[in-house]
Amino acid sequence: MKAKNYKLDAAPTRATTTSIRSGGRWTVQTSTSLPDFRRWRCYSGTEIHAGRDELLRTMAACLQRLTSTLTPDSINALYRGGVTLWFEFLDSSRASPRIVQRVTDIDRALLDDFVASTG
Repeated sequence: MKAKNYKLDAAPTRATTTSIRSGGRWTVQTSTSLPDFRRWRCYSGTEIHAGRDELLRTMAACLQRLTSTLTPDSINALYRGGVTLWFEFLDSSRASPRIVQRVTDIDRALLDDFVASTG
C-alpha cells in the first residue's frame, strides 16, 4: 500500500474578501428564515448610524455563500450566536475606541480582544 503524500507544492494563498460581491443585500436567504444584517447599522440601543454598511454587506455575503454547504439551522446558529456576539462586542466599551467599518479595519489585536471577551 502506497503512503499518502501530504506535502504542499506551494504555500496556500490567503483568502481575501475582495472577490465577494454582496449585491447590496442585507439578508441571507435560507429555506427556514431570512437573517437580516440591517439591525446592526446603528450602535446597540441607539439610533446613531455606525457607518459599517460595507462590513455588514460583506458579512451577509459570506454567510450567504455558506448556505451551499451548511444547513439552515447552522446558518441561523452562526447568525444568532457568533454574529450577534461580534456586533455586541464592537458596540461595547471593550472594543472602544476602535472604529470598525469594513473588513480591512479588523486586525489581530481586535480578534484577540473579541476572543478574550467571549471566554
